[in-house]
Amino acid sequence: MEKVILDTNFLMIPYQFKVDIFSELDRIGPFKLFVLDKTVKELEKLAEHEKGKNKLAARLALTFIKAKALNIITALQDEYADEALVRLSKEGYTIATQDIELQKKIKKKIILRQKKYLELRE
Repeated sequence: MEKVILDTNFLMIPYQFKVDIFSELDRIGPFKLFVLDKTVKELEKLAEHEKGKNKLAARLALTFIKAKALNIITALQDEYADEALVRLSKEGYTIATQDIELQKKIKKKIILRQKKYLELRE
């Protein structure tokens, strides 16, 4: 089964675009889903310190991480989240992200298309 790591901005799609990323992932899957520990920390910061839509999107993302019991990967201590995602993509993980710069650095990715559906790209 293919391993997919969900990035921070990807986990915020359900609130921002009203897209059920989990049923979409099932549609193009099957996948084993992961999230970085740094992503969880970033979402917790957003949920606590942001205002408005980002705060609500981050809270919903944290709820999904718990409800879906996503596997958490610990990044290297001195590594930024994006660096960890690039490194892990080279180790065979698919990265689900909306970050354009990050998408350029990785081969296998899942992206949101037309703000409606997910697409796997290699």
